Amino acid sequence: MRKARAKYHNPAKSPSPSQVESANARAASGEIALGHARDRMPARIAIGVFLTALTVRLVHLAQFKSSPFFRHLIGDSEGYDLWARRLAAGDWIGTEVFYQSPLYPYALGVLYRLFGHDLLIVRLFQGLAGAAGCTLVALASARLFGPRAGLISGLFLAFFAPAIFYDSLIQKASLDFLLSSALVFLLAGAAGSVSTRRYAATGIVLGLLCLNRENALLLVPLVLFWAWQREQHSLRPIRSLLLALGLILLPVLARNLAISGEFQLTTSQLGPNLYIGNNEGADGTYRPLVAGRGSPEFERADATELAQQAMQRTLRPGEVSQYWRNRALQWISSHPRQWLALTWRKLRLVWSAQEVMDSEDIHTHSDFSAVLRATQTIVHFGLLAPLALLGVWVSRTRWRELWIFHGVLVVYSLSVILFYVLGRYRYPLVPILALFVGTGTMFLVSQVRSRNWRALLPPGALLAALLVALNVPWGSAAEMRALTLSNLARQLSRTGENEAAIGHLRRALDLTPEAPGMLSALGTALAEQGRFEEAKPLLEKAITSDPNLAAAHNSLGTVYSATGQLDRALHEFEEACRRDPRNVHFVFNLGTALSVAGRLDEAIPQFFRAAELEPSSFRIRNNLG
Repeated sequence: MRKARAKYHNPAKSPSPSQVESANARAASGEIALGHARDRMPARIAIGVFLTALTVRLVHLAQFKSSPFFRHLIGDSEGYDLWARRLAAGDWIGTEVFYQSPLYPYALGVLYRLFGHDLLIVRLFQGLAGAAGCTLVALASARLFGPRAGLISGLFLAFFAPAIFYDSLIQKASLDFLLSSALVFLLAGAAGSVSTRRYAATGIVLGLLCLNRENALLLVPLVLFWAWQREQHSLRPIRSLLLALGLILLPVLARNLAISGEFQLTTSQLGPNLYIGNNEGADGTYRPLVAGRGSPEFERADATELAQQAMQRTLRPGEVSQYWRNRALQWISSHPRQWLALTWRKLRLVWSAQEVMDSEDIHTHSDFSAVLRATQTIVHFGLLAPLALLGVWVSRTRWRELWIFHGVLVVYSLSVILFYVLGRYRYPLVPILALFVGTGTMFLVSQVRSRNWRALLPPGALLAALLVALNVPWGSAAEMRALTLSNLARQLSRTGENEAAIGHLRRALDLTPEAPGMLSALGTALAEQGRFEEAKPLLEKAITSDPNLAAAHNSLGTVYSATGQLDRALHEFEEACRRDPRNVHFVFNLGTALSVAGRLDEAIPQFFRAAELEPSSFRIRNNLG
């Protein structure tokens, strides 16, 4: 394979004194950052970055271990855990097309098979992966901008609060970080000659990232073009990349094809995700297709059932995805102004200091970790992005060498905006941004030390504007805390820790006193404990605020039934079923109330419907009998 062209720096050569003088002169004028791609990071510094990042994560885990979040998994974490347990038990192939990306649960399944179901072991491995990611970015930054810049970038990531937070969750974000960091490290090989092996390694890492985060598929054409352009329009790097990608992706394609007879490269979730992010009720964040049913156990079933009801026939996974994709595109084409406004909102959410959450939030976790409390106030996305964009501006004269990183930032941001925004969905941007943090920081320090205020004025104004714009608050931290506590309470109730669950729900309601969902959740928990007099006013207030809360209607029906008000109980159960006809518990309760009222002709169809929804339920079969 041909050697890289002269414009790509060769780290094996040292700069001449005149080159150093010229580079420093341009740095002083604000054109480029101090530091040289030709300087390698000493091994002791790279090891220091790794050990620092690992120590921070271990201290956080030691503190976080006493948290109820450590043993109670919420949302996608619970779904990945159940999936991994099935894999560890021997079900490696499965029976359905992948709906969620498979790489992380398979990695989790391997750990369970090797070490047993030990969540501490998983978090230790994720801490190691996070520390490795910090080191890879430090090495990449050192190769492009010099050892000091690499050290700054690596240490920034070591103390980056969202990275510490995500490494302690049983979620694929930790694997996203490692793979994105590895991709940055491999792409930074453009600073020297690039071998066929490096292109193949890049293809493997990119393929794994696609299996963990499907929207990374949009990066494939960009990376292929970069390799073709860099090697003077040679097809050899493209062949290496494509062969490596095929090695990773084709087995998943073959598996999905064998199961469903459809070509699904990774998952069948594209259509529902596109619709969730682009419809008349979308706000740029996650909103489940059926209110209150955002758990992984409902997502596929609801998407399939709603699509089949609309089409009035049984649909294959690809057809379900196509149905939702068509609905999203139809809405976009018929509401262009609304879609543009929604897209602008999603753009601002992607480039915001706030970590948008759907299940559990960093603020509540920080109650159990001094490390998170100390870092999240400063070392967050609202500082990372401005410093990184300053670094992009400072290194602008090297755009021909660095354009691949600029392109990845733009394309991946657009891939998130195309769907909907969560903090963990934009997380793969973090290693790419961190690559430029060191050079941006060094530029500021050098200009302040030299008191070159004139050169500092334009980039200083840019940095200040970015700090203000990206740190504008979106949403309410209190609402995110309340949602997290409510989700935790639901898990505690399942394990019989009812008093603890009620305590967390009271805290959630104190944070959001008028929130109908919190009123409903606390009222339901109290009703399940037989505390009907406490539950009734909460549930009535929730329904008054939001009549569409099916769970509140069902719980109020339970209260009325227990207190002998059967007619009112029937009305509430009917309202619950009307608003959520697929909820087996609501249908069962309506059937039971009808049978108690002696209206057996009406009760029997409800029990049949409940049996269809949950065929294995002994309780439903017993009541029907």
